[in-house]
Amino acid sequence: MALPKPTKSQFEWHEIEKKLMICLDPATWQRQEYDDLSTPLAEINPSGFDAAQWAQAALSWGAGEIILVAKHVGGFCLWQTDTSPYGLKETPFQNGKGDIVDDLYKACKKQGLKFGIYLSPADRFYGAYTGGGGKTADPAKQEAYNNVYRRQLTELLKKYPDTFEIWFDGGIVIPVGDILEKYAPDAMILQGKERSTIRWAGNEAGEIPYPTWDTLKKIELETGFSTGANSSADGDAWAPVEADVPLYNHNWFWAEKNESKRRSLEELVRIYYKSVGRGAVLLLNATPDTAGRIPEGDMKRYGEFGKELERRFSKPLAAAGGTGNEIVLELGGAKEVNHVILMEDYAEGERVRAFTVSALADGQWAMIIRDGSMIGRKQIVPFETVTASALKLEIGESVGTPHISSFEAYNVKDTDMKALCAAMAGFGELHNALAHAWVETGGPAGEWAEYVLDISHCVLEAGQYRVTFRQPDDGKLETKEAVLVLEGIETAGLVEELGKGVYRVTRSAGVDGDYGKSTALRFRYRRDKAGDGVSVDVRKI
Repeated sequence: MALPKPTKSQFEWHEIEKKLMICLDPATWQRQEYDDLSTPLAEINPSGFDAAQWAQAALSWGAGEIILVAKHVGGFCLWQTDTSPYGLKETPFQNGKGDIVDDLYKACKKQGLKFGIYLSPADRFYGAYTGGGGKTADPAKQEAYNNVYRRQLTELLKKYPDTFEIWFDGGIVIPVGDILEKYAPDAMILQGKERSTIRWAGNEAGEIPYPTWDTLKKIELETGFSTGANSSADGDAWAPVEADVPLYNHNWFWAEKNESKRRSLEELVRIYYKSVGRGAVLLLNATPDTAGRIPEGDMKRYGEFGKELERRFSKPLAAAGGTGNEIVLELGGAKEVNHVILMEDYAEGERVRAFTVSALADGQWAMIIRDGSMIGRKQIVPFETVTASALKLEIGESVGTPHISSFEAYNVKDTDMKALCAAMAGFGELHNALAHAWVETGGPAGEWAEYVLDISHCVLEAGQYRVTFRQPDDGKLETKEAVLVLEGIETAGLVEELGKGVYRVTRSAGVDGDYGKSTALRFRYRRDKAGDGVSVDVRKI
């Protein structure tokens, strides 16, 4: 079996491990998540902006890259551009000469940080609605906006040819493949239908389930909407996962009240375990205020986070590596141990399919980690503290010869290991968001009918949702052609059929400030006999 392998750029991207995303635009002045174009440009003046402070925010917790939201869904541009009259050029910031993109790029270069750009295809200023991937509500304006967006992307990539990562959040329908090929052939692309190389986790919680493979089916990657949920050990394409999460739970932009939602150190550490510790890249955001400064409380928390990760994982008790199905790690005498970190030489593909870890105590081996499957780039596995003189990694199944680049043991002190292990046992919550039933009105049994189901009150945040259709009686129910409708406009590519009557709906962007605003599912259905109705369950995954 020929295993997919990462490209040189994908490998370099994955090794960075931790990244920072920075969000600042007129929504900051409006104290909300989406710019409604209501702030006079004369009032936008982040006079305290200091690119060095932003770079320090990344460095303080070990992040190796900054992704700047150069343009969010409102359309406000954080660089000097003639493509739009809605940007820093039209504000009093540095007398209309300010360029936050350029200043941050230079700060990243100075500090050795990679630089990435989030350039939203949505643009409310030009009528490209949120969630449409760049589609304009008025089709007559589509060609003009395509030209604007292509010019914006070209401008940025020509000026910053070493842009390392590009986010087309929510997907993109505007053709840009030629621009990427010419100016950024090695950049990592998220949700770009033409050239996707990485995937969104599928939620904004900063976590992925275990296992989440770096491989998937190529046909799914090429949709531009694949997420961590599309992972497959038998996939024929390589596209690792980036797990994004806001520092404020749950806000990406600053407001005074949002500072009270700052995540605790304990919560950030748990997020690290469930992202980086499960093989993903962690993308944590920063929210500068209207002065252009990242609040001091946030800066302190980033620093605490970095120090805690260093405390836990900078000094292993012992480390080893090797090739083959068994590796014994000698600890140099009886020692307390409660973590292992496993890393595969994933440059050669993900080979391991099943593994266990045992501890040697008083001359007897006892299994401490059961049912391991994926290793990939990194797996951090905590367990309740044991005293052992050696650990043994046994690989029970692999594709080809396994290559383990690192097998490390740690004793993380001052940690409630029982609580940590319990927290790591699951992935998020699967809960009922809606149990909806209605009476049949679409025609007699045996005929196809259409229904539009309002799910606004349960799709309350970005993420993925499992939708299940059921007929309460013993009859047979068929469904087809399900599509998500945002603000009354059909949005292709966000609904995936998982099985008969079961769909996965992806919501990667909100609608003009409110995830729950005007969100519906349009579908066709047919029953083989009359009945009281059809029920629909919508569950957050």
